[in-house]
Amino acid sequence: MKADSYITSITLTYTRPKLDATLDEKGENVESTISGIAGANKTLALNRTFNPSQLYTMCLPFDLSKDMITEIFGNETKVYSYDGYQKGELSFSTVKEGVLNAGMPFLMRPEYYVEQPTFADVTVKSTTAQTVGGGEWEFCGTFGSYELAADGTQLFLTAGGTLAKPLAESRKMRGFRCYLKKAAGTANASAQLPSVTIDGETNAIKTAEYAAPTSGTTAYSLSGMKLNAGCKTANGGIMIIDGKKFITTNR
Repeated sequence: MKADSYITSITLTYTRPKLDATLDEKGENVESTISGIAGANKTLALNRTFNPSQLYTMCLPFDLSKDMITEIFGNETKVYSYDGYQKGELSFSTVKEGVLNAGMPFLMRPEYYVEQPTFADVTVKSTTAQTVGGGEWEFCGTFGSYELAADGTQLFLTAGGTLAKPLAESRKMRGFRCYLKKAAGTANASAQLPSVTIDGETNAIKTAEYAAPTSGTTAYSLSGMKLNAGCKTANGGIMIIDGKKFITTNR
């Protein structure tokens, strides 16, 4: 009688592509690192974490195709380019086709949670982050960490799509991001922040300040929940401290 045969186990082996470099959002001398890897056929990791459905500013030293974006971040990932400023509104619109050019600033809302994404077979073209003009406000990319001005002439965009001014003592932004800058020769920034429209829909602007939490600070979430030591939340965001809204730096 013929004995039956069974498959008891299957072993799958995945070999991660060899990295040419890791682009660290907290790194020093990032521009020098990029200059040292300029050229084609590079495999790069980005030391940054992305949460689903949150809005992120992005600036990378290589071209990024829509196919690569959907492969890494999900089919429902949205990418937005800056159209400019007019009548109190900063306008962004969906990038539906084509390639995001190296060094150009853009917004992204990923579908998936992604930690340290890897970009294979890319060409590092740009060693300088670019600025997109748009009237009174310009959209500026940065590869290395950047210290924002505290006088209201430079603003950053939160995960929820709202604008905020940095505090004088907490102005450092991590690398591979973007910020908004008042164009040279325009009037000084007013206390009223411009609104943000994405595909014609206006995001509510919250009056909030940028804050680096300390272990001695007691803070609450917008729902009234008391936060843990150091005011840390899972993804950062807006918190209430002494009746005022602040945006954390821990995300």
